[in-house]
Amino acid sequence: MRLIFNKDTNHILIGLNLTLPWEQRKFDEVFDCTIPNNTLSRAELNYDSGSVRNIHYGDILIKYGSVVDVQNDEIPFATGKSSDDFKGALLQDGDIIIADTAEDETTGKACEIGNSQGVDVVSGLHTMVCRPRNKMALGYLGYYLNSDAYHHQLLPLM
Repeated sequence: MRLIFNKDTNHILIGLNLTLPWEQRKFDEVFDCTIPNNTLSRAELNYDSGSVRNIHYGDILIKYGSVVDVQNDEIPFATGKSSDDFKGALLQDGDIIIADTAEDETTGKACEIGNSQGVDVVSGLHTMVCRPRNKMALGYLGYYLNSDAYHHQLLPLM
């Protein structure tokens, strides 16, 4: 099976025995990686109250799957912070958060933000935010960036 991105229609074609060439793009052509993260430590987070949720890299590595369901997954609050403290850093559905450090080959694990429905969420310590420049089906990037086909390309760089 092959997946081919048609840049004229912004659709991904899925099919068998296609003879069209693969289109390759550089990472920064597909993603805007200028959305900032923050440096809040685990000690600055809580599960009881707050107005801004904070996705910690340790939770990306261990707790969350390829898609974080903001309404249903347990995401800690940034203690004593409001959305005003995170101008330009609030996440949107479809944003990808990548854990940029780990003690093993899980470095580079990604999760996609979904079902935020107006909840303020930010990306925490040791993460990178990647916002797709083109809208894609929810879950596609989360699953692809964690697939062996993609993740194994990162391992020689670590």
